[in-house]
Amino acid sequence: MPTTGDALALAATGLRTAAARALGVLAAADRTAEVAHTDRVAEAGVARGMATAGIAARGRQAAGEARRACRAAVAALAPGAAGAPWGSDPTPVTDPLAYSHCVRIGELDGVPLLVPLLDRASLTAYTSESPLGFLHGVTLRALLGTGPGQLALSGFDPLLRGLFAPFAELRQADPDLVEAPGASEADLGDLLGRLSEDVRRITDLRRGRGVTLGGLRTAAGRPVEMFRLVVLLDLPHGLTPALSSTLRALLRAGPACGISFLLHLDPAGPSDLFGDVGDTVTIGVSEGWSRLPGTPVRLDQPPASRILTGAVGAAARLARAAAAPSVRFAELLATADATRSSVDGISVPIGMDGATVVELSLGDERDQRHNVLVTGAVGQGKSNFLKVLVHAVAAYYAPSQVSLYLLDLKDGVSFYPLAATPDSPDWLPQARVIGLESDREFAVAALDYLFGEFERRSVLIRPHGDNLATYLRAVPGTVLPRIVVVIDEFQVLFEETDALTDRAVELVERLARRGRAYGIHLVLASQTISGITALLGKQDGIYAQFPIRIAFKNSAGESRAILDAQNPDAAHLRYRGEAIVNLDFGQRAANRRVVIAAGEDTELRNIRHTAWTRRTGCDEPPVVFAGGRPAQLADAADELLRLRAAAPDGPRVALLGLPIALPLRPGGVALSAEPGRHLAVLGSGGRRAEAGGNLAVGALQAAAVSLALQHPAGDATFTLLNGLGAAEFTGSGTDELLRLMELLGYPVRTIAAPDVPDALRDLAAALAASTSAAGPHYVVGLALDRIRGMDTPGEDFVTGADALRTVLRAGPVCGTHLLGWWTSVGTYRSHLSFDPSVEIDAILAVRVSQRDIVDLMGHTVTWTPRDNRALFHDRHEHAEPVTVVPMAPLDRRTASALLRVDWNA
Repeated sequence: MPTTGDALALAATGLRTAAARALGVLAAADRTAEVAHTDRVAEAGVARGMATAGIAARGRQAAGEARRACRAAVAALAPGAAGAPWGSDPTPVTDPLAYSHCVRIGELDGVPLLVPLLDRASLTAYTSESPLGFLHGVTLRALLGTGPGQLALSGFDPLLRGLFAPFAELRQADPDLVEAPGASEADLGDLLGRLSEDVRRITDLRRGRGVTLGGLRTAAGRPVEMFRLVVLLDLPHGLTPALSSTLRALLRAGPACGISFLLHLDPAGPSDLFGDVGDTVTIGVSEGWSRLPGTPVRLDQPPASRILTGAVGAAARLARAAAAPSVRFAELLATADATRSSVDGISVPIGMDGATVVELSLGDERDQRHNVLVTGAVGQGKSNFLKVLVHAVAAYYAPSQVSLYLLDLKDGVSFYPLAATPDSPDWLPQARVIGLESDREFAVAALDYLFGEFERRSVLIRPHGDNLATYLRAVPGTVLPRIVVVIDEFQVLFEETDALTDRAVELVERLARRGRAYGIHLVLASQTISGITALLGKQDGIYAQFPIRIAFKNSAGESRAILDAQNPDAAHLRYRGEAIVNLDFGQRAANRRVVIAAGEDTELRNIRHTAWTRRTGCDEPPVVFAGGRPAQLADAADELLRLRAAAPDGPRVALLGLPIALPLRPGGVALSAEPGRHLAVLGSGGRRAEAGGNLAVGALQAAAVSLALQHPAGDATFTLLNGLGAAEFTGSGTDELLRLMELLGYPVRTIAAPDVPDALRDLAAALAASTSAAGPHYVVGLALDRIRGMDTPGEDFVTGADALRTVLRAGPVCGTHLLGWWTSVGTYRSHLSFDPSVEIDAILAVRVSQRDIVDLMGHTVTWTPRDNRALFHDRHEHAEPVTVVPMAPLDRRTASALLRVDWNA
């Protein structure tokens, strides 16, 4: 096969000689047509051997066949608008892997004249006229012949000619596709510097295999990186000797890395400035091409304004709709069998860098890469990455090798499928704790628990070395899995200026700095990490423990915040799912542009199911904290069975909800015989169905049912003081409570609102006359502040409020305990009359203002009322109030679940 130079020389000769040469041209053209689809002969067979009309018949036949063969080669080398004359409606290509490795610039003896461009060469134009028409034509053809959104334009326009003005619509579709051209020497230096960085990065991507970027994209079967066309006007304006040297190096190395140049040289400047690099076109009185010196060519006229505008608009529409490059997660997991050892660390595939699989490694003692920082704007792929990471761990490592602690501090749903649900009973064995819509309190509780685990491990490991790997080798057979802690939207931890934030900062810093030696690794993810006030003085101490930085598309400021002050590259990512993966604390030279695998729901479900079927008898379901909904009494069956078994030997416990702590166990107030052992539920409790209903009523219902179940002998009595109206009584599930208590064998005596004061007077009189406990008696009061006549004296001059205080004073020693709800804190205070001898030790505040909280619990306590949360303080059990998730009001489903439990088991 002749070389490109031979073919061009043959073509030039054929234009000027007899028919015998035309036969040779035909042979070259035939060979060109056969291989026109390959990149190696991109220039061959184009405008070859166009014999003149005066040659012999055989020559005319050969010339015609040569023209046809050359046109076929043109169609293969520059399909569509890249190789056709300007028509009425040039159409962009739609194949994302297509690129304009040749573009038409004119005609030579009636055959299209193509020049190599993207992935191949650069083009220099000398002109004594305005260069914009020619440059716009070449640029438009390159754009139309390249896949949608796969060619970016950069430029230098020192005379402010409006270089990219016709491409404004493309820039509006995607600012990364058309970069505003610079005009100063500094702008040119910045552009060439960034291009040099791109060449270095893409050269590393090619890994010295001799393949061009186009070949790499073809081998990968998907877009890898982007092509870039750099248009520099009016050179040598702005060129210093140093910049000239840099540009010359880029002209040589750039095309193979997908960076080609269109250079316009001022004819008044040096004529040989870049003549030895790429093709040269002369535009003016005598138009020519450097490949055929001395042979005049006819250059195309610039596209009409209407054609240019329409074609750019079509390219912009396709760019908007362009599909992002995609990597199927299943392709990366071909060797996954959950048999990897985590002794020396964890390593899992997360995506592709070109044709190379990229793995994320944690726990590598040699490279000291233990913790990961992740950020990305909404919708750019951060949540998908977290799912891919979690499922990759599950695919490669058994639960005995890796444990996952997964906390979502916002309202995302990434971790929901990892726990058992009514529709899907399987759960992820590697997951130990799952926090769904967690709040700061639960996240800090989880970090506290993990720090306790760190301290436990330090005691175990220290006699055998200073890290987990040495311990596991010294004590073979020990099960001590590495722990990966994933906190999504971690910045929520630090949003307030309070003691909880201080504790969060302390725990994150300790675990990031010291936990790695004992196999505890942090993955902190957020939409934004800039401006986290609580970390302003700690960033160097905390972020210095996170050498692995993963940045999805974000603003330039966020890119610099997560990567490095000199590294804005995350702002230039184009597609959802693309990320900068950096293993060197964000240093720009360490950037890798990675397409993160797409975790399709079906694939992820299969991975979870496989992991679940491989579980052993030692693998327990994860602890699930569903912070977005109230606690359910039916979920507390195990705790109720434990309390029921322990009941004869201790005070009964009225369960109220879930304390936000690990281990996650329902809690409440122990009702012993000591003074003050009562419960006051204060606040509106909430009435919106979507917020779980009235949680004040729900907490009291849970308390009554849980207390009943702790009296297996049926020796307790229950009285309900009802201040609710009929509609609210039914809507709050209290009728369901009465039905359930009846079925459990604990009928409830119900006192209507008008009769409550008299009932309290009777109870107070009985307690005053009693000399011993009359048996357990639980008085449940609903909406006690709505009871009328509490301040009206009876026949014995005792008011209902007086009687209530007598019950509170005398009740516990006689086995009587009040569990009451007051909507108004002021009325609650009035009923107790500020009598120091009257105590209610336990207070559950549900939707109570900060001012009332200070009045009830002290000025150091801060509280913001919110859905599905309450503040609980038992002064004899807790040094400080704790946040709890109150129980939801009873409904038929919960009651049925409780009735199905074998309480005598």
